[in-house]
Amino acid sequence: MPLEDLIIDQKQISKELLEKLLAGRVELIKEDQGVNLTKVGNGYFNKTRLLLYLCGRRAWEFLSSEAIRSSIEELKKNLGIKGNTLRPILKELKDSYQVESEKGKYKILPKGIFELEKNIEYEDKKEKESGPKTQKERKSTKQVSKSKFIEKLYDEGFFKEPQKMSDIMNEFKKMGVSIKITSLPSYLLPLIRKRKLDRDQIIEGKRKIWAYKSFGSKKQNK
Repeated sequence: MPLEDLIIDQKQISKELLEKLLAGRVELIKEDQGVNLTKVGNGYFNKTRLLLYLCGRRAWEFLSSEAIRSSIEELKKNLGIKGNTLRPILKELKDSYQVESEKGKYKILPKGIFELEKNIEYEDKKEKESGPKTQKERKSTKQVSKSKFIEKLYDEGFFKEPQKMSDIMNEFKKMGVSIKITSLPSYLLPLIRKRKLDRDQIIEGKRKIWAYKSFGSKKQNK
């Protein structure tokens, strides 16, 4: 095989892959070169949603030939992810060379695009594997998925700062997961028993409420 046949157009490959990954998951807003995740795009976990958004910004670079980076404030605003959850994810992505930062603004790297492809394939496969289920099976699946969602929040550093049950509820709502606030303790208690989570009472107004945090984190009133 001639060496010339091994030459690839990295820019073209990235563009084609972006088109494949963004289709149906991301909308590009012409007026301000904005990025909006569709209902499908918002159905993924936070790390995948973040990579999708940064891929959308990367798409605008192809379209406008301008270098485009995203600040943490922009990411928080458009993804609805709290800073104490977002920063550990960005650090992990940066340490694994999936994104790079310059003056506090982030841009996805080629490795991040390929990792996003794997994440989407994995999460879509899990969704398909669940398949049609009976009412009893659907109930069981929902219970497992909510437990997994709590574990995912823990892994992403959400509980590094104390979180009220209303804060946790908001995270469920962002992912389109329905849950009653009275049901939350049953999903949190297993992590407390495993000494992954701790809880303290904090003052809110004139009442005391429970706040949950990673075990060993400093107590902090919200």
